[in-house]
Amino acid sequence: MKLVNSLARLGRKLGLRIWELDRDAILNMARRKTGLDDLGNDSYIEVLDRLIDNAKKVEITPLGEWFLYFIAQKTAMNRLYIEDYIGKHPEVKDIPIESPIFIVG
Repeated sequence: MKLVNSLARLGRKLGLRIWELDRDAILNMARRKTGLDDLGNDSYIEVLDRLIDNAKKVEITPLGEWFLYFIAQKTAMNRLYIEDYIGKHPEVKDIPIESPIFIVG
């Protein structure tokens, strides 16, 4: 991991950035990968902005930054897929969830 972080830092000094912990970069990549555009209301964007702001407040390694970028991109893709599904099947919003199951970990 030290080698990866060192190489990433060197790349940054040379002006090379493979990923950017930036809202627009994350959302544009998610939109490009899914071919979808609708994120629904702004609640997801507000949470994403808070995540990015907090990540920038602490000293994070390049590998940690990549991990956050990857996770944020995946959650954005999931949000796009969910909004697309609900748009095509609005009746799912009327299905009651009586005993939800949460899987953590």
